[in-house]
Amino acid sequence: CYFGQQLVIVLNNYSLIKEAFMDDNYSARAQPFIFEEHFHGKGLTYADGDCSKTASSCFFFTYLGY
Repeated sequence: CYFGQQLVIVLNNYSLIKEAFMDDNYSARAQPFIFEEHFHGKGLTYADGDCSKTASSCFFFTYLGY
């Protein structure tokens, strides 16, 4: 179904939701068009995968004063 102009997939079954969260193929973050257009998928705001983990670690260590 569509949420505005964005195609979305709705999971309404516990086993499907569990499968989706356990599989790396379903864990990507959606990239808003404006970010993709201007930043070409680069940057920390909408980082994904290993880059996201690194960005989160850097943020928290900075926040903690390290």
